Amino acid sequence: MGMLIRQVLSGRLVLPGGCAPSWVTMALLFAADRMDHVESEIEPFLAAGGVVLSDRYDASSLAYQSVSCREDAKRAIEWIRVLNRYVRRPDLTIVLDVSPEVASERRSRRGDGVQLYDDSEVQSSLAGFYKNLAAHMPGDRITVVDGSGSIDDVHDRVWAEYSRVLA
Repeated sequence: MGMLIRQVLSGRLVLPGGCAPSWVTMALLFAADRMDHVESEIEPFLAAGGVVLSDRYDASSLAYQSVSCREDAKRAIEWIRVLNRYVRRPDLTIVLDVSPEVASERRSRRGDGVQLYDDSEVQSSLAGFYKNLAAHMPGDRITVVDGSGSIDDVHDRVWAEYSRVLA
């Protein structure tokens, strides 16, 4: 499923008529891929005593699909939360707060090419959504950390927040 999602995001896979999949289709694809990943990799690793760090989880589905939904974002958020109700809840979600401009610069340095959600208006909406993520995920432990600066600076701030919350 991950391969299919990557093809959609990179524009290598489009639906008949040349359009991108709807937010509903994307939410279903991401939820199925996430559940498969939890069952096949995360749960066995945790059972063996491991610690899992993930750079994406259901918060990203809430953000990306609700921002993509042009009908009723509130209803989309509720549906996506229900769709992901069986995934393991993270002990802590850390949101790295950067401006859309900094995020754009970092994406361009990766050299991956333009993806489905890279539009500057979408990225601006996403930045706002993530700053207010806790309101959309009641009961989850969420903290926002300044993601600007060097890798070492961001690492130090993330580690300090992780240590403060989970120590």
